[in-house]
Amino acid sequence: FVLNIVFPVDAKTIAGAIAKSVQVRFGGPSSDVDELESLITEGIKRKGGQATKGTLLRFDCSKVGVSVSVDGNLQGIARGNDLGKALVDVFMDEKAVSPTLIESCLKTWCGAKAFTETLLEQCKKASKSVPKPTGDPRLRLKTDPSSIPLASLI
Repeated sequence: FVLNIVFPVDAKTIAGAIAKSVQVRFGGPSSDVDELESLITEGIKRKGGQATKGTLLRFDCSKVGVSVSVDGNLQGIARGNDLGKALVDVFMDEKAVSPTLIESCLKTWCGAKAFTETLLEQCKKASKSVPKPTGDPRLRLKTDPSSIPLASLI
């Protein structure tokens, strides 16, 4: 996921806040969280030590760790079983740091689901109205490319 910084904050403050929130949700060694904090800090220091408005912190979470990027520059991977889960929980569990983020995600995901369902329904209707092609499709394609429905090529 991506955090878009909306007001200036120094590297130590943002990295420390994230690390502290992760630590209380993480059952592994504190050295794993220290590595995550270090990657965030170093990435922000490389851009002058300050995360300014528009700075993007990207976290790619997996079961074995978290990769950290700052403004598109990969800083590294903090390894630790379930470290990624702990980071996601900071923003998504019952004690989430931003309940409005959860609401926003749900609205986005529900909207995407509705949009996808509409597209699928339209595809089903369209495929029912298209006649099944007959004859050699290569010959038809040479004479009239629009005569072969896209659905038959997939």
